[in-house]
Amino acid sequence: MNKAVYKKIPAITKGDTIGIFSSSAPIEAARFKKGVSNLEALGYKTYCPLDPSRYYGKNDYAFSSASIEERANSLNQLFKNPAIKLLIAARGGDGALELLPYLDFESLSKTPKLIVGFSDI
Repeated sequence: MNKAVYKKIPAITKGDTIGIFSSSAPIEAARFKKGVSNLEALGYKTYCPLDPSRYYGKNDYAFSSASIEERANSLNQLFKNPAIKLLIAARGGDGALELLPYLDFESLSKTPKLIVGFSDI
């Protein structure tokens, strides 16, 4: 029988960097900016490698914020970055499951982070 291995992830504190990712649907630009501003007003730094509002209202990628590869690459960047302490999805929607084959879970296991989201996250 395999034993699960659990790693304690430290709580985030003011000054820590929160990575924002878009695994699914795009978000309206003003709502995204307001959310980022709120996090920064609480004392956190933010980093978002892929603009989750770029394809809002467009059908370039159906109901997704970018191509599968772009979304997976941006999430992998956040996994690998040791400065990122927490990951927050810009929004939910359909599309997160298609990223699974492209994600670098080994990197995530080396720098574990909490992942926060809703819907298909």
